[in-house]
Amino acid sequence: MDIKRDPPKKTKKFIGIGLGLIAIVSVSVAINRLKPAAPPVERGTLWFDTVKRGEMKREVNAPGTLVNEDVRNVTASTSGRIEGLPVKPGISVTPATVLVVMSSPDEDIKALQYEQQLNQAVGTLAGLKTTLYQQLLSQRSSIAAVRTQYNEATRLAAVQDSLFKRQLVAVNDVATQRDRAQ
Repeated sequence: MDIKRDPPKKTKKFIGIGLGLIAIVSVSVAINRLKPAAPPVERGTLWFDTVKRGEMKREVNAPGTLVNEDVRNVTASTSGRIEGLPVKPGISVTPATVLVVMSSPDEDIKALQYEQQLNQAVGTLAGLKTTLYQQLLSQRSSIAAVRTQYNEATRLAAVQDSLFKRQLVAVNDVATQRDRAQ
């Protein structure tokens, strides 16, 4: 007869994996917190001195020509010319200091064109305002004329009614005047 055996327990395996993960994380954190080491420098290339207030001058004597390491060409999106350099070398500057005065004939022409368009738009606006005001006055005069006609028709209808009560006017005249008033 076969005897059923329990499968071997894997707790030792899980404990080993857990300890391994904890070790990897702690080593990673420790390495991450390390400060970078300073690069080694020869003692002969360093200058040792006390701190002094004033200008620092460094004079270098060497054969050859002085050449820029990096040359940067800054291109402008519009053409122009430099009109003046109000700041001389060695002067202290602030953020509000004008360093270069430039002008561009193309941009000046565009500005004049935009100003002309603005003046035309202002003129058109004034013309439209005048036209609208004239239309408003015309509408008001039309309303006043219609109101006057209505008042006159109402008065005549009242006169026709009073004359009809005295039997001095025909029925058709009274009906016509009432229709006008309506």
